[in-house]
Amino acid sequence: MATGLNSEKYLISTLLRMTGFLYFTFALAGCGGSGSSSNTTSTANTAVTLLATSTANDKVSAIPISMSSLTLTSESGTTVTLFSTEEGEEFIHVNGPMEPLLTASIPAGAYTQAALTVSGGDALCAGTSSLPATLVANVFAEIEGPPPVMVNLPQPIVISGSSAVLTLNLQVSQSVQPFSLCSAGITNQVHGLTPAFTLTSAGAMQSGVTALQGLKGIIQSANGSGFQVVGNQLPTIGEPGPVWQVSTSSSTVFQGVSGPTALAAGMAVELDASISSNGALDATRVAVYDTSTTNTALALGPVLDPQSTVMISPAIETEVAPVIPEFATYAYSGGTMFNISSQLANVAQLPFHATFSAANLVGGQNVMAIAHLSSLAPGPRYTPVSTMVLIPQTVDGVVTAMGTEGAFTTYTITLAPYDLFPNLATLAGSGSSALQAPNTIVVYADGSAQMQTSAAVGVGSTYRFNGLVFNDNGTLRMDCDAVYDGVAQ
Repeated sequence: MATGLNSEKYLISTLLRMTGFLYFTFALAGCGGSGSSSNTTSTANTAVTLLATSTANDKVSAIPISMSSLTLTSESGTTVTLFSTEEGEEFIHVNGPMEPLLTASIPAGAYTQAALTVSGGDALCAGTSSLPATLVANVFAEIEGPPPVMVNLPQPIVISGSSAVLTLNLQVSQSVQPFSLCSAGITNQVHGLTPAFTLTSAGAMQSGVTALQGLKGIIQSANGSGFQVVGNQLPTIGEPGPVWQVSTSSSTVFQGVSGPTALAAGMAVELDASISSNGALDATRVAVYDTSTTNTALALGPVLDPQSTVMISPAIETEVAPVIPEFATYAYSGGTMFNISSQLANVAQLPFHATFSAANLVGGQNVMAIAHLSSLAPGPRYTPVSTMVLIPQTVDGVVTAMGTEGAFTTYTITLAPYDLFPNLATLAGSGSSALQAPNTIVVYADGSAQMQTSAAVGVGSTYRFNGLVFNDNGTLRMDCDAVYDGVAQ
């Protein structure tokens, strides 16, 4: 490790506490939350589930936002309310993928206007600055002035039937100004964040069609046939994240546990599910990578420093008994278990040896870190990681070549310089410096990959690729789960 890196880590940990960096989400067993957001559904109304997603390139590392109300106005002028209590969401981890926020009961009809009140939020960056490269992370934009209300309806929203789905999509490039700040070097200057959303309808919901993948959280309660999960916590903006009611059936696939009766409060879980007609989730897959239930802390986000036994990962502050975690440096050791998310079932079929361990961990990879904490003192410290799981992430890149390899179509993509992979490769003493081409990822997509682009993928265009990123002897390779239209770099 480079000389002076230890002192830099202390400085980084202090900076994280000062700035409230939050790309990692943190949930604690027993921390409570707002409970289910579902309202009682009238037979005359439609149960509408609101999903959160975003459209972003790789400049911004996190955007936690607190929302206090969302209303729809019909073509006849009638206004209905989807929610009027505080709802929180971090939007970068759903760049492409989606997760449910709540379910509300509203009258069927055609709605032509929407008003979303945003009560708070931050935009955050991570990376390196200056030479020699120094690892930094900070808030660079926040809500300024009156709470903004910005929602665009590309077309009228038609609500009908017993259940329907709406998608709330944060347009990141339009939301953060000046948007070039991250690529120009990270500073402590705070500029305006004005969230710009689009709201669209997925139409009437069909059973099992609206599929959600890779939802992560901590079980709050379990009864043998279902459980409640608390998702990402957003205390830096004063709000908890979503809470999901999940049911299981004989067709649910369980991984890491024997079945539904083995689930218990305090377990960290990853799940795939479809949305039922009442807004609850019907689990198709439930994965448990660490069966301990003792004071579980769950952190999601990118590795910033993979060197030696130290992983620097921005966390958040949750002041809830029995522990009071603050911004922490997560540390893995010889006792830490490394695993790969089972969200993608084709890892064994990849035409390269896909592994994940301390030996090939690199800065920029997305991980789920699970810790079990008995007590924590405030201040810079290392939080020991019990289990670290490689999880899917979204990268925005330009396709420079296409080909085939076995059953896979390959896309060679070039990342922007501000992406964490090339950015962190400049950090002296980091394992990322061993990457042969840190600005290049070879993407592998088989027939199961979801192609959600407006046109066929072609060389020279920019796309967002979601999947597991592996370090294959110095070459970055992605097992692709989905492809979306890209965002200008």
